[in-house]
This record gives sequence, structure tokens and C-alpha cells, in this order.
Amino acid sequence: MQYQDGSDIFRFIDGRTPVFNVNLNSLDITYPHASAGTGKYLSSDAVGTAKWDYALGPIKGATYTSFFNILDNGMQTYNTAAPFMTFTPASSGIAKIEISMNYNFNTSLPSQVFIGFFVGTTPTPPGNSVPLTAGNRVGFASNVGSAFGDLSVPVIHYMNVTANTTYYIWLGASDSANFSQTGASIGTSVGVVTLHQSGGM
Repeated sequence: MQYQDGSDIFRFIDGRTPVFNVNLNSLDITYPHASAGTGKYLSSDAVGTAKWDYALGPIKGATYTSFFNILDNGMQTYNTAAPFMTFTPASSGIAKIEISMNYNFNTSLPSQVFIGFFVGTTPTPPGNSVPLTAGNRVGFASNVGSAFGDLSVPVIHYMNVTANTTYYIWLGASDSANFSQTGASIGTSVGVVTLHQSGGM
């Protein structure tokens, strides 16, 4: 340990390299660990070993207000003009993707579809044969007697993510056995991506 009386700084050194500093004048503490970085905070494990880390739960959101029709072709239909949203984590961690979508069918026929999204690492839209990464089934198995309006479809998906990799999310849907003709569409969709143990997007 070294004490510098001119500036009132206590320096804990290792081989002449400062590893922890306490400045009594400015009341600043400096911990120049290899894990240090802008926007990080000091975290501890179960036994008290500390390191610099990013805050938990940085969030990015998006809203898609355009409608797109679900094709009656036994395959997936995606919004292909542009991805619904993208995110690029600054460090590896776990991403929670939560998207609320609206499903509308404008006839009285039995109708069930599988609605969700595809997550990829290239900006190329997925083809109709590419399955959804995550989704939920919605609709009615029997004739309801009339057309129905928007049905909310929440989809939650957890996935591991790699630092500095851009992820592209595409909204999509797949028709089911009871889906007998075109006329269905996905309306306004709202999505939120939350990263745990990661450094922002």
C-alpha cells in the first residue's frame, strides 16, 4: 500500500501497478480492474468477490402498426419490408423477447393460426419455409357464427445472446389445419427486448 500525502490518496499496488485507490480529497474510489468500463457498476458474487459489470435489464422496444395478411399456403408468412426490430448486445447474456401481437380474421369460418416471430443474425428476411423461433396458437376451432375482431397474442421467448452480434426479429404467422381461406391479418404489434447480464442495445 502507498500513501501520497500531497493529494491524500491511498493506493493499493501490485508490482507497482495500482489496483485500488481511495482519494480522501475528492472522495473518489478507483478500482481499475480489467472488467472496468463506461456505464458499469460494481457487482459481487456470493462470497464477496467484486467486478465491474453492466446493469441488469437494459430495454429496447418497437411498435409495428402496419397490417400484413397471413397466406393460406401451409407455410409461414413474415413481414418482409424490414425487420420488426433489431438489437445488438454490448456483452453476452440472456435476452427476454416479449411481443404482443393482434390477430384478426374477417370471416366466420373456423380459424386457428400460429403467430410469433423469427430471430436471426442476418438482415435477410426469412423465407416461407423457415419456421418461427417462438409463437402461440390463436383462433377458434369451430365456427363462431361471425367474424371476430383483434385477438391479443402475447409471445415470450428467452435466448442466449453474444456480445456485438446484431439480432433481427421478424414478425410471422403460420396457418393451421382449421385455417381454410385467406382473409386473416396481423395488426398492431408491440415488442420489448430486455437483456439480463448484458450491456445495452
